[in-house]
Amino acid sequence: MDYVLRNISHLYHDYGIREFHIVDDNFTQDIEYAKTIVRGIISLNLDISLAMPNGIRMDYLDDELLELLKEAGLYLVSIAVESGNDEILQKMKKGTKVQKIHRDVKLIKKHGFDIAAFFIPGFPEETLETIQDTIDLSLELPLLRANYFTYLPLPGTESYHHLEETGEIDNVDWDNFYMMDAAYTPPGIKREELLILRKKAFLKFYLRPGVLIRNLLSIKNFRHFKFLFKRFYSWIIVKNHHSTDFVVHPQPVSDVPVSTTTLK
Repeated sequence: MDYVLRNISHLYHDYGIREFHIVDDNFTQDIEYAKTIVRGIISLNLDISLAMPNGIRMDYLDDELLELLKEAGLYLVSIAVESGNDEILQKMKKGTKVQKIHRDVKLIKKHGFDIAAFFIPGFPEETLETIQDTIDLSLELPLLRANYFTYLPLPGTESYHHLEETGEIDNVDWDNFYMMDAAYTPPGIKREELLILRKKAFLKFYLRPGVLIRNLLSIKNFRHFKFLFKRFYSWIIVKNHHSTDFVVHPQPVSDVPVSTTTLK
């Protein structure tokens, strides 16, 4: 931890870094350790902002940690909701249910955070009905941003081995292995059908007046506008992507240097 804090201080004082991204898929899994790290950042007494673009698991949050994160400069909480259907959440081994997701989001909002959420329409064994449950949940939750990524069967994962066992792995489009391209679709759902559902979900979420206005008001400068326009274009145009140009991360709150780090 001391090493991390020394580097934050060094980057702040010597390189003018004012925003730090903690890139860790499980930063809050050990809540007490996370609190120790955040207290250390607070003790540096620096004028910085924090972001966690990889998201925070909702089942590893409590009031104290959220209060500390707010004090440390976290301005937006990214959460991995993934599905709006209890059966699919169980298959994903998320350890939560839709009712608890509502409670956890309410807890986060209580501390004054904006929330961005990740959703995965098209997980193995999904149907059009379960995908619609996910879209409906994304519209029900008080979110500032919603990101709809199609499922990727990453080699070595349990879901990948499941597809091997069922023979569905042969249907994966490895030439379009990208989180917006629907490299895999569950039986009975066509690739084009899933991509259209994802696009409609995106438009329906962001074109609501309240959400649209709040996101427009969050634009800080022309560079920020270009970033958002590029991302919007990538969402609504159904085409192949072969780069990470459109990976969605929280945009820095100001036009200042950003440092990304992993806390290991």
